[in-house]
Amino acid sequence: MKMETIKSIILTVLVLSSILLFWIIVTYQQNYDSIDRQEYVKEINIDQEKSLKQLIIPNKLIFRENGTEFTGTEQIEQIENLYQYLGEWDFYNFQSNPEEFADRFENQSDTDAIVFQFSDDIPFQIINSLFNLDAKTVPIGSFRYIFIFPDQLNEEEGTLFFVPSDMSSAVKAGVRYSQLNEFLTLYQEMTEESDPYYVYKKEDGSYLFILNREVEVNDSRFIPGYFDTDLFKDALFPDPNFVTKNGNRYTDGSSLLDIFSDTKTVSYVNLTVQLNGLISSEDLIKKAVDFVNGHSGWTDQYLFTRYELKMQRIIFQKYMQDYPVFSHFGSSEISLEISDQGVYSYERPYFKFNISFNPTFQTYRLLSGENVLQLLDENDSVDLKEIEDVLVGYQLTFDEAEQLIILEPSWFYRTDDGWEKVNNASVKVGGVADGLE
Repeated sequence: MKMETIKSIILTVLVLSSILLFWIIVTYQQNYDSIDRQEYVKEINIDQEKSLKQLIIPNKLIFRENGTEFTGTEQIEQIENLYQYLGEWDFYNFQSNPEEFADRFENQSDTDAIVFQFSDDIPFQIINSLFNLDAKTVPIGSFRYIFIFPDQLNEEEGTLFFVPSDMSSAVKAGVRYSQLNEFLTLYQEMTEESDPYYVYKKEDGSYLFILNREVEVNDSRFIPGYFDTDLFKDALFPDPNFVTKNGNRYTDGSSLLDIFSDTKTVSYVNLTVQLNGLISSEDLIKKAVDFVNGHSGWTDQYLFTRYELKMQRIIFQKYMQDYPVFSHFGSSEISLEISDQGVYSYERPYFKFNISFNPTFQTYRLLSGENVLQLLDENDSVDLKEIEDVLVGYQLTFDEAEQLIILEPSWFYRTDDGWEKVNNASVKVGGVADGLE
């Protein structure tokens, strides 16, 4: 073999070896980058994760005693004290039984009742995430209320009813438990300390349960704590390395993240997702919670408040000191629009209540619930038939000069369009001026 031929073969082998080595290095680096990127995204923990059971709890607890006397509470901590017992019970034998429920609640009006009211209808398809089930199937549909008639609770088992907003149907379920005496003891104690409630029956047969005494509530002020908005950029974009920033907008070409410093909110939109793919209420709730949990995005206390299935939208409301917080510009809620393709939009605050600072607090006296409903009835722009709930909450505003969040107590009512403040339903009655009584 000629020397030139040998040299040619050796050169060819070296070239091929170099090409192979280069390919291995590039492939390895791409895989390494991919793995590193995945681990990086998973490590973005803004604050906390929450379970469905932590996010979906009743917003009112109502007691009926002696036929026509209604009392209750909207204090979340008090509600949870009694509601937590249901989390230990076993639920079984779900059966449609609207006749028995109507007889117990409507016809036998002297029967005592315990009513847990949720802020919106809850699909039965997620009930296994809220309670212990001993049943192979669950009903179709949803519920907003859990009715318990104490005389139907025996020593070790009993029954209760799941009822939707319009109370047009009811599902009866059996329950087994081991702490009935503790549940009944706490129930009796709470009835003695609960507030009076006004019950208004609407034309469609549904009810409004409204706190019916004048209450005095102080305003609250907080120094906010702000989260670095880069955390949301790193959490929401598939690869932050491809994200560019122009002013207050981040983009990677297929998604947008806008920062609004005036409202202290962020707005994320995934342009690759179409909202024309319908989604069920249970999938809407589950996907929303999974998405926020993906970056531990539950800051402060947020609770599920409502969904708009036609808009494919779900909202979680911020709470402070047992009261829901409302604002006109999205600074008090986490809102998502979701289709069967994924999350289309995600809007939320990037601050949390940090340090309470209220040396000059104001006290507000709020009207009774019956008087509030009368105010709404006299308002030509409000239709009582459209009202779904009425409650006490806080109106959130920003004091830019003092760099404070201000929470002013007031009455609010809810329709399909969302929550609105009731005008002229509260008055300042005192407080502290300049730190002096």
